[in-house]
Amino acid sequence: MIKDVHKLLIKPGEHTQEASYLKFHSLSDIEKYRTVIQNYITEAIEIEKKSETRIERIERLKSKILQGKGIHDCTCGLSKKVPSCDGSHKTLK
Repeated sequence: MIKDVHKLLIKPGEHTQEASYLKFHSLSDIEKYRTVIQNYITEAIEIEKKSETRIERIERLKSKILQGKGIHDCTCGLSKKVPSCDGSHKTLK
C-alpha cells in the first residue's frame, strides 16, 4: 500500500482495503501536488513490480480468476457497486 502522507488518496467505499484514487477539482490542484502525484505513481509502480506481490495475489485469487471474476469483483452479492466489491461482506461477521 502506498504511504499517503499528504492524505490525498480516496477509498471508493468505507470497507475498501486496497483500492484508492486521486480526485482533483482544478488544474491548479494538480499543479500544486505535481511532485507528490509523481511520487505516488512511482511508489505504486515499484509495489506492482515486486514479483512476490503479484504471485501472492494471483495464488490467493486463483479460483476467482478461473471463474472469470475480476480481482475486485463482488462475490457475496452485497456490494452496492456491483460488479466491484465495496467491502459490504464485512457486515456479515
